[in-house]
Amino acid sequence: MARAAKLFGLEESALADLLLVKSIQLPGQSTPLTVRLLGSEAAFRRDAVSRALYAGVFSWLVAVANGHLGDTQGNLDLPFIGVLDIFGFESFAENGLEQILINFANEYLQNVFNKRVCCVWSFLGRN
Repeated sequence: MARAAKLFGLEESALADLLLVKSIQLPGQSTPLTVRLLGSEAAFRRDAVSRALYAGVFSWLVAVANGHLGDTQGNLDLPFIGVLDIFGFESFAENGLEQILINFANEYLQNVFNKRVCCVWSFLGRN
């Protein structure tokens, strides 16, 4: 907790409150009601912060990579990186229609992505 708080630029107690305390403003009350989160509620909040942090770092990384690969004038004759991110961690007790539909959608998206990338590479005269 101390290391995470330092990386976020927060006091350890402030980070603990963000993760473990829910404040509810009740109508007609001047001070909010605070409730301590336990178990799955606290884990959900922790996981939400982790997902948001991951998304922010991923977006930053893509922006930095794109900044090094392209220019602001729209010049297409530069290398690029295409990223296809498909959620692939399905967990079903039995594989059924849901799994088939998810696999079909993932394969379709992969196919569209591949066609677009090949089309751009052909346009640029690269194989």
